[in-house]
Amino acid sequence: MSEEIPLGAPEGGGRRVLFLALGIAIGLAAGVGLGYWAKYQTLQYAYSLLSQSQPPPMDIYLVAYSPGQMAILTAAGTPILQQRLGLTGHFSYAGSYGPYSIFLSNGTIYVFNGTEEYTELYLKGVEKGVVVGNSLYVVAAGGVYKLSLPDLSNEGFLAVKDADDIYAIPGEGVLYVLTPNSLVELDGALRPLAIYDVGGDRVFVGAYYLFIANGASVTSYSRTTLDRLASTSLAGTVRDMRACRGVLLVATSRGLYALSVPGLSELKFLNVTGNELEADPSCTVVYLAGDHRLYAITVPSLSISSADLPAPLDGLEIRAGALTAQPASAPRQIALACGG
Repeated sequence: MSEEIPLGAPEGGGRRVLFLALGIAIGLAAGVGLGYWAKYQTLQYAYSLLSQSQPPPMDIYLVAYSPGQMAILTAAGTPILQQRLGLTGHFSYAGSYGPYSIFLSNGTIYVFNGTEEYTELYLKGVEKGVVVGNSLYVVAAGGVYKLSLPDLSNEGFLAVKDADDIYAIPGEGVLYVLTPNSLVELDGALRPLAIYDVGGDRVFVGAYYLFIANGASVTSYSRTTLDRLASTSLAGTVRDMRACRGVLLVATSRGLYALSVPGLSELKFLNVTGNELEADPSCTVVYLAGDHRLYAITVPSLSISSADLPAPLDGLEIRAGALTAQPASAPRQIALACGG
């Protein structure tokens, strides 16, 4: 007769169950923790991308200045309104301050309030100017002048021989003055910050790089060290440059070039000509102003559209609509200039 052997709990079994339960709990906790960490990092990354992304193009309109008249245009270049402008002869548009617009013509600086002249100042040799805050900086015979707006009172002068071009960095209080043989960096009070042994005809400054044109050649430099990065020769004399979203647009007397930043390899050539390039606040549309035609180039797709103008164009101003969001901050706009 067989004897039944009672089955009891194995020795140490309770400890194994405990370890198993503890392992499962630790695994679950680790999994949940890892999941939350991954979710947090993903959200942080998404937030970072959103915070750095650029909003869609703003609701803008254009003001086209011509001898004797000004025209209000849609963002596509369609004329809406034409008004008489009390300024005849060819001129260049230097910028605006509140309701005032500033023009340079034949050695004279004109300040207009709307369509009527507010004041003027003769300054021998004045050709280029930029508006920074409530000041106008111009290059003229002998050097650089700082003038108050809107009254054009003299607030400072710095002797700079053979100054050809001037460029201002919004929000940074930094000016760049270009001569045939040097690039002079100044603060808002016209105090020299640095002098570099690079020269040319035109300068454009972005967040990380600056570009100097000399005749038909364009050279890119590191903005912080002024190390030379790349150089290229184009067909025709360079008239203006503007960089947006990793693309440098260069208007020459022969056409419009789209170059990579900072390597300056040719991305596209557009058979259109003009004298002035202006970018909208979002840096997604760059306008090329021709004599009787306005071109709109989207960046970085480089698609182009055009519109006929009612009169030859001497200056172009981009204004934001009254009911739009505020434009990007100055550092953000500068960053967009060279691709972020």
